[in-house]
Amino acid sequence: MISKKINRMKKLMITLSAVLFSVAALAQFSMNDAQVYLQFEGTEIIPSELTGVTAVDGTDSAYIKTTSTTVAQEPNKLVAEDDENVLWMDYDGHIKFDHTILNKDSFSVTFDYKRTGDNNVWWIGFVSVTGYDTARIVDDVKTPGYAHRHLQVKNPGGNLLDGWGLSTDQFSAKDVWAHYAITYDMGFVSLYINDSLIATNDSSSTFHLLENPSFYIGIKATINAETGEVTGGRNSNANADCKEFQTLLDDVALFDFALTAEQVNLVYNAAQGITSGISQVTNTELELYPNPVSDILYFGNKEISSVRIYSLSGSEVLDTKIYNAQINISELQSGMYFVKAYDQQNSIINTSKIIKK
Repeated sequence: MISKKINRMKKLMITLSAVLFSVAALAQFSMNDAQVYLQFEGTEIIPSELTGVTAVDGTDSAYIKTTSTTVAQEPNKLVAEDDENVLWMDYDGHIKFDHTILNKDSFSVTFDYKRTGDNNVWWIGFVSVTGYDTARIVDDVKTPGYAHRHLQVKNPGGNLLDGWGLSTDQFSAKDVWAHYAITYDMGFVSLYINDSLIATNDSSSTFHLLENPSFYIGIKATINAETGEVTGGRNSNANADCKEFQTLLDDVALFDFALTAEQVNLVYNAAQGITSGISQVTNTELELYPNPVSDILYFGNKEISSVRIYSLSGSEVLDTKIYNAQINISELQSGMYFVKAYDQQNSIINTSKIIKK
């Protein structure tokens, strides 16, 4: 559980270098590798010099079921909570990363999040992706047009999160801060809550196939297939249009690569002000092949001494030493796994995904 009372060493890490180095070229990982890191400690929600990211106010009036009235949504604003600033957003208020800054093939978004308001609101947007889908099918006919993809809260009074091939009942409770990390890598999505891997998909997501995609935090982004106009998601249930729902955000970061589990841990620690070891995990890319693999998995990294393999549920299924730069995984069931590699000092080198045929 995240507490905003933690005394963080806030830094205005908003000024971005014009040249962004590939993470593969970095020997160490730190929050400096983020394309964007918003901590909301200045006077602006989004600094004017920062492009590709915007804070969008909620628009139109929203229905308050308890009083059967409609009220105009309030604009996004910075508010104080436990001696630091956070971003407050009304029902449809959201943060948007557009296609000029989003690496659609591989990216990660991390943030501290708290929801508050009416317990009875249904189908609230958590995060969304929109873009132009050239392979869009309508009534069994290929009809290119704009499309949206939602990861949404089915009942903010409960804890059910669904979409993108993910489903979990471990979504954080209302009025409680939690840290979220979402990683995307060519169709594979992983969701972490408070540094724990909660859910993954089976490569069914197709964000990387969309043209000019955008990523949204805090809205169920619905897009007009012809015009590309984005609005907040609604359904026929009046309960869905209740204004008494707000989102609070802090420590919002965007990376142009999929974070490993160890890097998610470092981001989580940084969000809590735990800076020890923030650059002590190497980011050596794992060289493993073939992938998909049937039996023998080979490694091209000489420094690897042992590996541990985990199922999508997070259960350890294999812990073995490396001999002749290979291991035998023939006894594993077919499916996707995470391979965590260690050196001779038992320090984590990196984590990678494999598919067992």
